[in-house]
Amino acid sequence: SIAVSSYLWIVLLAALTPSNAESPLKFESLSLNQGISHNMVYCVIQDRSGIVWLGSMYGLIRYDGHGYTTFTNDPNDSLSISNNDVVSIFEDSTGDLWIGTWGGGLNRFARDNSTFVRFLSDSSRIAIGGNTFWATAEVVNGGQRELWFAGAGEGLFRTRLSSETGARQFEKVELSFDKPVRVIQTLQSSSDSLLRIGTNVGIFEILNGAQIRHLPVLKGEIAE
Repeated sequence: SIAVSSYLWIVLLAALTPSNAESPLKFESLSLNQGISHNMVYCVIQDRSGIVWLGSMYGLIRYDGHGYTTFTNDPNDSLSISNNDVVSIFEDSTGDLWIGTWGGGLNRFARDNSTFVRFLSDSSRIAIGGNTFWATAEVVNGGQRELWFAGAGEGLFRTRLSSETGARQFEKVELSFDKPVRVIQTLQSSSDSLLRIGTNVGIFEILNGAQIRHLPVLKGEIAE
């Protein structure tokens, strides 16, 4: 939960705080008073150029250390972000940003003109299930770079990084378990080819596109 995550961050920061009182950690508050669009922030990344991106309840926020730019949905503009609830942000190896939203699908941000390409479950040109995406990761499979997406309640999907936007297809990946695994909340690529997947029934490992291991949760602790 958000409360638990916040508590864990506080504990981590406390553990890293120097014991020497002469060099305390200093914090700068970034809130509505400083210009961000919403105080509810789900995710934060810093891209390769040093820009900080925040996913909030009211749009995607770009922070360059001096000022903010907020990208929000415009119902009359199909090139705007598909939904304002931004719950995941990922920068791929080409520098593109992939934006997962709560109920509004997946977006790829085109930096050159600050527009968004939308990928929705009701689109006839792709095969992606659900419209909420908690996480994205990039791995290498058979020499091809792939993007993997965690769809809330819908499972796992992947697509080739090099796919042309107009022809991009998403493949559903079923994890081997005694029942379909649909609750996936986190993805981590720990090497070029190894992907770890956090689910409600434990952690799965996929190497070169094939499942190699399942680390189950303790008996009686499976979340529905």
